[in-house]
Amino acid sequence: MFVMPLVIILALATDRRVLHRLRLAQQSQSRRLRLLSGLLMIATGVVILLWFV
Repeated sequence: MFVMPLVIILALATDRRVLHRLRLAQQSQSRRLRLLSGLLMIATGVVILLWFV
């Protein structure tokens, strides 16, 4: 269960459609993308902490 977030990120990083959409989003909405990625990282950290504590 500990490596599941890594597996999900790896699966998304190898999908060409997802990478293309991320590239387009980064060009048009870089500030929102940074906020969203930061919130996603925080949520992942909270889930991991709640799972093990």
